[in-house]
Amino acid sequence: MSRARQFVVFITLQCVAALGLLWVSGQVWESTLAEVIADNIGTELQSTGGELNPYLSACALISLAVVVGVVATGRWARRFVAGIGAIATVVAAWSLPRMSEGNILNWQLASGLLIFVLLLTNGAALLTSPAWPSMGARYQRTKLKEPAVDVWGSLDRGVDPTIDGSGD
Repeated sequence: MSRARQFVVFITLQCVAALGLLWVSGQVWESTLAEVIADNIGTELQSTGGELNPYLSACALISLAVVVGVVATGRWARRFVAGIGAIATVVAAWSLPRMSEGNILNWQLASGLLIFVLLLTNGAALLTSPAWPSMGARYQRTKLKEPAVDVWGSLDRGVDPTIDGSGD
């Protein structure tokens, strides 16, 4: 597989897994019925995955930021950004089994699968990203051949730089 294709696969998988994890963490994982004793009224308390485990939504947002960082940076900075993403996914994976027991096993499995995909993509970026294509030179600042001071100096001397291209 070519380096450019690896880059596109990384961006696609990372975005899909991060958006999926963000969606999963926003879903209701647990709902309990609570009674208010004074009025004897039952209310349902719902908890989302992000409320039960805040590391999930944080990992998803960091992973989306890693995509932007890998696209915008080059060589060693890509490794640094991918390393931050890998650390975030390891922390999210570590926190997943430490959640409270209940009927949230299906959501934990879905989150675990998405975190595993994020760990693979961040690991691949950490190892192979310096060889991936980067933004072209047209996005970088270029140095002027002649300093701007000479143009201003020629205007001071009375030379119109729009007529005489040399500035003298």
